[in-house]
Amino acid sequence: MNYYHISAYNQNNKIFKPRIPALRLDSEDGRTKRVCFSTSIKGCLYAINVEEYLHCDDGVYYVHVPKNYRGKTHKPTVKEVPDVKQTREKWILNNVKLKCIGKIKVHYSSKRGLIFRWIEKYDK
Repeated sequence: MNYYHISAYNQNNKIFKPRIPALRLDSEDGRTKRVCFSTSIKGCLYAINVEEYLHCDDGVYYVHVPKNYRGKTHKPTVKEVPDVKQTREKWILNNVKLKCIGKIKVHYSSKRGLIFRWIEKYDK
């Protein structure tokens, strides 16, 4: 299964340490330190609520995957992450090194929701 993490910045070879996300739903778990991923790029976009940011930036994001990760993962419940069915969020509970696999351009369509296209793809 692929895990994806998106960022406005290229985080290639950066090590992320588990933490409590500063930007999370009020009803979302505030105790478990984690690095958040999704099983889909669209899930990542919904998880960070990218729709709110599209009006103030160019909608370009870097797509990352865990690099050679073999640590602990957790599939959050609806109680831990109320919108988990939409975001398909997964948590990595240990330090994880990221590998950037490319760059996407995102926009919002009233008919189709969030849409992205690859601008650049890098070797996996």
